[in-house]
Amino acid sequence: MIAKNLAQKHNEGLDYIYKNIDNESYLRSLSQSDVNDKLLELTFEYISTKIQNTTYRTTKSTFIDNTDTVFQINQIINDYDNYGSIKEIMNERTLNYANIAEKYLNDSTINIDSLSNTIASDPELSYTERVALCSFVKTLQYSKSYWNNNVWRSSKACARSNISKESVVFSDCYFLWFGTLSGGPIVGVGAGVVASAISAVM
Repeated sequence: MIAKNLAQKHNEGLDYIYKNIDNESYLRSLSQSDVNDKLLELTFEYISTKIQNTTYRTTKSTFIDNTDTVFQINQIINDYDNYGSIKEIMNERTLNYANIAEKYLNDSTINIDSLSNTIASDPELSYTERVALCSFVKTLQYSKSYWNNNVWRSSKACARSNISKESVVFSDCYFLWFGTLSGGPIVGVGAGVVASAISAVM
């Protein structure tokens, strides 16, 4: 399933960034702008070395991200300050699903798989919308697990220790949703990874 695969790639991307941040002792002394640039650089490095050649079916024809991938991710990060600004552009149907999924962050009784199946069979959504929204849901699930298991490591790697789990998890899934919808799966993974990492060090 594409959504599960993108969620896994997203978590692998975070691992890649934090592994390399751990080796960048000067990170703490950088300005926020320079930190953002470094995180973008690591994200692009991950994409180009780990997933750039991966082919995903996201529309009725096979989709392969093109050379504009870096530009598209950079533009998304520059155009949207936080996950709330992306949430504002969701249509009512999509927002309803997103709000249900958000509850899973603090309520593990929410059936994520059932929600994904409902989205996947919603005739009111286009194929690309279903892929992007299912990816949102699975990324929220995987991101919650990632940050629950890695919060102390991330605080060591990042510039501050009082990381808001809600901020980073929602940055993950909202930016991945928008990137996937607007630019395809690799753009989605990249946007989710870098937005999450930036959120963790702001």
